[in-house]
Amino acid sequence: MAVMRIALTVEFADGTVKEFVAQPREIIAFERQYDLPMSVFGSDDMRFEHLLFLAWSAACRDGETREFDDWVATVTGVEPGEEQEGSDPLDRSPVTGSSPNSS
Repeated sequence: MAVMRIALTVEFADGTVKEFVAQPREIIAFERQYDLPMSVFGSDDMRFEHLLFLAWSAACRDGETREFDDWVATVTGVEPGEEQEGSDPLDRSPVTGSSPNSS
């Protein structure tokens, strides 16, 4: 499983749009909160609340202090971004490809 982060775009009632990235900490919080694996994303079992919970968890990491329901009351929409693969410190496979600095 290579998913390390999930990008989310949230629109608020005041017109503000913010980007959040759910990282492993938020993904674990989601799995504990709902007793569901991350594989629920993209399935018929995914709920709108799941996206909002991940975004709220990432917002809390960035300093948000409101409770979940109070924060959700300010949201008018959320859109999932593409799953982002991160560097996995346990992945020992060789890195391939060229870097911009290579000749």
